[in-house]
Amino acid sequence: MARFDLEPRSDLDPQIALLVAAWADGTREWLGEIGEVPDDAVVRRHGKHGVSIGALMMHMIDCDEGWIGEMVLKRPSEPRTVAGEFCKALSVDKREFPEPPAWPFSQYVDMMRETRSELIDHLVGRTPDQEFESSSGNSFTLRWILAHLVQHDSYHGGQIVLLLEDFS
Repeated sequence: MARFDLEPRSDLDPQIALLVAAWADGTREWLGEIGEVPDDAVVRRHGKHGVSIGALMMHMIDCDEGWIGEMVLKRPSEPRTVAGEFCKALSVDKREFPEPPAWPFSQYVDMMRETRSELIDHLVGRTPDQEFESSSGNSFTLRWILAHLVQHDSYHGGQIVLLLEDFS
């Protein structure tokens, strides 16, 4: 019988560490559901709006950078990554998805993991109730931002699982 638990980082505030561990476990879960991803499945457009697995991955990476990199770390909003450059032409709200790079899925996963690892390392010393203001004037606690990223990852990860099922 298997035993499941989260492995919170000891160098983070306990609440932050738990949210980060839940985020990582959610990603592990949906990645485990999909297994091998054929290269042509990454760029295949689905539905009338043309969403693809690669576009969703780019969006997820860019949102991680936006919420933590820009909002929490106060980095300039200009694109810092390939995903940021890609997402300048992407509009999730309008359902406009450009064609993503024809990379193996593993390259997208590596980019997501590297981006998240680097961003999470910058959360050491922060507290969950720290507030950050958006350009629209709304304020968000770090606790809310991380909970939102957990939910965002699960939402789009589930979409990727379904898009891949539709491919086969």
